[in-house]
Amino acid sequence: MLLACQGEPKLPTSSSQEQLSRIDSLQTDTQVIRLVEGYAEHYRPFTLYQPDTALCRGVKSCVDCRAVRSWMKADFDGNGRTDVLVFGEKPFIVGTEKALICLLDSGKALPHPMGIGKYSEWHLGFDNFAEGMLPWIIEQKPKDLIAFARKVYDSEDTAGNYRCIVDTLILDKGRFIEYNPAPGRYSVKSIQFETTHCYGSCPVFKMTIDYKGKASYEALEYNRLSGRFTGLIDKDDLQELWYIVNYLKFRQMGGRYEVGETDHQTAVLTVTYEDGTADYRP
Repeated sequence: MLLACQGEPKLPTSSSQEQLSRIDSLQTDTQVIRLVEGYAEHYRPFTLYQPDTALCRGVKSCVDCRAVRSWMKADFDGNGRTDVLVFGEKPFIVGTEKALICLLDSGKALPHPMGIGKYSEWHLGFDNFAEGMLPWIIEQKPKDLIAFARKVYDSEDTAGNYRCIVDTLILDKGRFIEYNPAPGRYSVKSIQFETTHCYGSCPVFKMTIDYKGKASYEALEYNRLSGRFTGLIDKDDLQELWYIVNYLKFRQMGGRYEVGETDHQTAVLTVTYEDGTADYRP
């Protein structure tokens, strides 16, 4: 979910914040389109996507369609400034693709070629992923959440039945991740990530990181270099990695995740715990 623009340092709330920002002053669809197109050239021409009423009826069991709009204001990073979530369509290789975009108001000037350096961007969904989603805002303090409902079909159900799933995202440690109010507390011994071949020249490798931060990388095929390489992970980065594993409740995740394309790689993530047990997710 959701790819540009890592979190930037935020300014604390001050009296100057009482002045309306450009996002605060947004009132019309045209103003929103101009903001998005002005921020990123690759979004031009940009059009707002009107939520599909038929799709909305299909997932009405888990979403109030009155809360779903083309653009919504919120405060996702908890800095007291107004951010905006925009659902629209942007140019693609052939035709257009749907895009769910979040612009965060950092409260200070950031480098940007268009001179609109106050915002940081998150591209939260695109193409088929955004095709069947209906996003809305869940207001809470200190950070608002992004929720979206989507249809999930059973590949073995020939009748075309589906269920409605709601995912909720929060901006945490500089990225949007699935919201979890009660993270796990597991002692991780090591984590391993490995890939297989694809229909092409995708890098095939195996990477392992232990609880002390010792890392090994085995470049098997289609890497710039081949062989086995070792290194040491920075302490802060290591703590963040273990935090994410616990936050996402890896032990409780589904056993297998897949996409419809058959030419992609298979990636397998294995987490080994201090008690000797291990979980893996292809």
